[in-house]
Amino acid sequence: MAAVPARIVTGQLVADWAPTLRNQLRTRLGCPADADDLAQEACAKFLQAQRANKPIRNPRAYLFRIAHHLLYHHYAHRGRGMQVPLSDCGGLVDQAAAVETQAADAFRREWINDAVAELPPKCREALYLRWRKGYRVDEIAEAMELSRGMVKKYLARGLAHCRERLANTDQQTDAA
Repeated sequence: MAAVPARIVTGQLVADWAPTLRNQLRTRLGCPADADDLAQEACAKFLQAQRANKPIRNPRAYLFRIAHHLLYHHYAHRGRGMQVPLSDCGGLVDQAAAVETQAADAFRREWINDAVAELPPKCREALYLRWRKGYRVDEIAEAMELSRGMVKKYLARGLAHCRERLANTDQQTDAA
């Protein structure tokens, strides 16, 4: 694709992309206020590049790449002591399900929270970024400033621990 002259991308076009960008950032951050701030900053940086007549091949992708870098820096400046909310599964309850199913789901959520709480902090953070934020291994490695191999090791360790706890819990439930 040929480079798009900066003057073709208007402020209105950027404004049309902003809701999608904000939604993506809200999904990643879990905080609407932070997502709005990062989206606004990304749009401002994009428009600065446009004013500088920087040739941009894919303006929308460029805007989203700026946002990705801002998101990375947001996590990097928050520090490595990221607080992982262990009881962050409240929206997973299906209201139309039978009461027994809802009770079993609540039990499993409680069990998962307990199992994850037993893990070392970095392992817990890697699982949180993967499960709740939907990060890929590369993104987790970048956010945690670790190698891909170490992230894979943390994820494998965490999943193995959760599987072991599930097996033990299922055996205890069957025995009762």
